[in-house]
Amino acid sequence: MIIQSHYDIRPRSLPQVSEEFRQLEALTPVVADRTTWERQHGVGLQRLENLDRSINLIERLDQIAMRKLNRRIERGLGVELGL
Repeated sequence: MIIQSHYDIRPRSLPQVSEEFRQLEALTPVVADRTTWERQHGVGLQRLENLDRSINLIERLDQIAMRKLNRRIERGLGVELGL
């Protein structure tokens, strides 16, 4: 029994396949350069990623704190603080 697929798997013409391979070959040096750069700067990239995560966490915590503060002010709490 042949299983039918929902993907279009029509055979491509040789010129179309050749053009796609040519485009991939043209990208090879760019990908290789990027890979080399990422490998050389891996430590710095990891530090930036960690810093970005820390900043996002602090921003979320600040938002939570502000929501709690605003709720207290709305309920009349914090009047003694002059808020």
